[in-house]
Amino acid sequence: MLQDCNKMLTSTNAESSFLARNAIMKRLKPTESLDMKTVSPNTHNAVSTVFQLMDKAVESCQSNSIILVGGRGSGKSKVVNTALAQLAEKFPETGSHKPYFIVHLSGLVHVNDKRALHCIVKQLCLETDPMACSMNTFSETLAYMLSMLHHGTKQSTPVLFILDEIDLFAQHPKQTLLYNLFDISQKNENPIAVIGMTSRWDALELMEKRVKSRFSHRLIHLYSENSFEKYCNQLVSVLSISSQDGIKDPAFINTFNESVKMLFTDPDSIDIWHDIFDMCNTWISALQAFTPMICKLSGSAPFFQVEVWKQVSQGRIGFRDQRTDLVDGLSVLELCLLIAIRCLLERQVTTFNFEMVYEEYRDFSKRVATMGRASGSIFYIKRVASKVSLYSNIEFNHIT
Repeated sequence: MLQDCNKMLTSTNAESSFLARNAIMKRLKPTESLDMKTVSPNTHNAVSTVFQLMDKAVESCQSNSIILVGGRGSGKSKVVNTALAQLAEKFPETGSHKPYFIVHLSGLVHVNDKRALHCIVKQLCLETDPMACSMNTFSETLAYMLSMLHHGTKQSTPVLFILDEIDLFAQHPKQTLLYNLFDISQKNENPIAVIGMTSRWDALELMEKRVKSRFSHRLIHLYSENSFEKYCNQLVSVLSISSQDGIKDPAFINTFNESVKMLFTDPDSIDIWHDIFDMCNTWISALQAFTPMICKLSGSAPFFQVEVWKQVSQGRIGFRDQRTDLVDGLSVLELCLLIAIRCLLERQVTTFNFEMVYEEYRDFSKRVATMGRASGSIFYIKRVASKVSLYSNIEFNHIT
């Protein structure tokens, strides 16, 4: 009888912990835009300024540029997304007609101007245009693409360029991308708006003289207004559960929420949260560090435990480069191909395709096999490896 009761309790806990885990994981996705009723005056002014710049580009065909400067978690992306949402309400799409185009670029992903240009072509749906492919230089191709956006009248369709981590674009050789975008925004020939975002306060100093001369020098400074108390309250709110999450057992809900509160009352646990807060004071960043704890919820361990949190946090709390975060989720095969790319770069091979990368990967596996090590577990046939470039956004022809 006792065993049956234990099995029933474990089964109930397993179902409840599964629902709790799913409910919390769904809340990990940050909201795309801001609630304008609750934002600070500084953030409200920032949204208004960015929206006016976009609005003038679309409605009056006035080109301009602006850069949002602020630390991690200060709300730069949300300010831009909120302005884009307001713009979409004012200028909705009618059938196949687009009142404007949006091009998103990131300095972390588009590591050189050639790759950035390829992405611009793709986002503007010009990758099938033979004329765009036949252009020789970056500036010629960019000018051609914008001229192709001519729509019905003498005015071209406006293009909004959103450049995340714009300071990394300033580290490209000759800064060709920034120069051409800022130059077009000054000439007022093709209506474009260039909105940059950066966490570096000296981003403007990284630009060359000719680039800075084309920039409008409009800067918006954003500051995080999150206190540690507000930060902890946000975390407790996200981690707590209720009957609305589909959990029917009130006792489980109460015990689970008590375990959440323990994470923010234990002195050692509070020190851990302080360390995370000092590095990045957004609750979404904290929950990314807390994700292993959420994944550990199960029928045998349905509640959070402070001691387990202390163990999990060891080695995970510290400075992490953003490129390290990008590599963190790669599979073994993707890591092997990435190492093969690095080996090619070490030999001064700056242009290569998948065949060359796979050949390097296969040679490495053969060398490991001749040394008597178990290489079979990390060797994949070409058909399997080729899917990596298809599904993981590795564009071998554009890596330099």
